[in-house]
Amino acid sequence: MKTPVACERMREALVRRDATLRYAMSHMTNEAALVVDDNGQLAGLITDGDLRRSILAGAALDTAVHEYRRTSGKRQDVACVMVTQ
Repeated sequence: MKTPVACERMREALVRRDATLRYAMSHMTNEAALVVDDNGQLAGLITDGDLRRSILAGAALDTAVHEYRRTSGKRQDVACVMVTQ
């Protein structure tokens, strides 16, 4: 069975919450990256605007994304997830 294209694109946009801002920048698709926790659950998202604002506020590129991610407060399972970093 082939993996749906949407799942492939989603997988490319996933970053772990302890990934760096630099890593998130390199894995964004459509101007955002999905931030997942160690269990593969959605922990928030980070947009290119969030990254720009964090850098303008003085964040180093090796800062963890969880410090600047957006969150709804809900945890949700992310389908088709395999995070490599």
